[in-house]
Amino acid sequence: DDIDHIAATVRRLSDTHKYLFVTGGIGPTHDDVTLPAVAKAFGCGLQTRPEILELLHQYLPNEELNEYHLKMASIPQGSQLIRASEGADKWPLIVKNNVYVLPGVPEYCRRKFE
Repeated sequence: DDIDHIAATVRRLSDTHKYLFVTGGIGPTHDDVTLPAVAKAFGCGLQTRPEILELLHQYLPNEELNEYHLKMASIPQGSQLIRASEGADKWPLIVKNNVYVLPGVPEYCRRKFE
């Protein structure tokens, strides 16, 4: 994945659409670049959100968080976190301006619409 290409595309489509949905690239691996690309699209950096760190501690109660986990808690500055009020899916939807960042794993993505 090319961060510059993704950022330019997000910026262009964000300017011409009311809502933009992007999927994938929000996990802990080196090739998950969607969140840095969204940040670049809006000229902001990433910030580590304590709410996401707390969720990671809940999901991984017996593990020390590593750099890959911390990457998952780093989202574009000023993003809104939207959580489901009911159900098993406690991972927040990340929204930066009019861009909604959804998981790339189909099962997890589907849960956001339930």
